Amino acid sequence: MWISTAIVCSLATFCAVVPSAAAAQAATAQSPVQPPPGVEKIPLSQPTAARLKARKSSYKVTVSGNSDWVDTELTVAPGDSVEVSASGDMSLSDGRTVTPDGTARGWKDLLRQFPDNNSPAGALVGRIGNSAATVPFNVGAKKTLQVSTTGELFLRVNASPDLAPDGNYSVTLHLSREPQAAATQAESESAITSEIAPSLFAEIPRRVQDKAGNAG
Repeated sequence: MWISTAIVCSLATFCAVVPSAAAAQAATAQSPVQPPPGVEKIPLSQPTAARLKARKSSYKVTVSGNSDWVDTELTVAPGDSVEVSASGDMSLSDGRTVTPDGTARGWKDLLRQFPDNNSPAGALVGRIGNSAATVPFNVGAKKTLQVSTTGELFLRVNASPDLAPDGNYSVTLHLSREPQAAATQAESESAITSEIAPSLFAEIPRRVQDKAGNAG
């Protein structure tokens, strides 16, 4: 008798579970999947094909010594080649005069925080995108950029605030493009990065340490 009751109860439990699972699947199919609490979706503004086609073949930009990152208003995408030419000079507060190629950094510069610590002092530097995670790169007086990512091109003078650069760099950008390659890569990037959450990067440790707490 005990065995029969157990079988009946098991069947009843199984029957009760099956409709619940089916109902959950139906609810999932009817509504879009929402991210877990605390996870933020990052909206992307990938350039449309029309926007890429509307770009000019050349741009002129003035980069002032006292300005932050200057938006060139040029949206670049994979497949683009951008030839950058810059001229002008800057006066730094420590008496140095620099051109877009910059000048070798002295020992005092090692104590300063530059926008790009790998580029010369006072040099023209750039970056693609305007997020805090964007990695800057050296441009100098003349450089051809082979673009491998999508975003707005920004430029600035590579100097710490205390150097107070005074002057302007006149920059000319010449764009050559492959629209089809750019559009294809933009779609690929959108599919990969649309679900990335900032909290994911916040959980990555900045330093490695052993079990005793000693820094690696």
